[in-house]
Amino acid sequence: MAATKHFRVKLSRSAAGWSKSQRATLESLGLTHMGKTAYFNDTPAIRGMLFKMVHVLEVTPVDGPRPADKRGQRFLHAAK
Repeated sequence: MAATKHFRVKLSRSAAGWSKSQRATLESLGLTHMGKTAYFNDTPAIRGMLFKMVHVLEVTPVDGPRPADKRGQRFLHAAK
């Protein structure tokens, strides 16, 4: 089985004071609190959202299997 490329994304700064569209982008990524981490597949849509918010995020590209979510085997934006 081939390794899937994905991103580990952590919200490192507060979104207070940013525009409404930037806060909406963070909400759509599921990053609502500082220090929260999420995993996303490498897709053009996700890359666009990450590029828009790069000043408040820590983005780490990762090859290989993603770790399991705390609630089981559910992942955000998982490939179908």
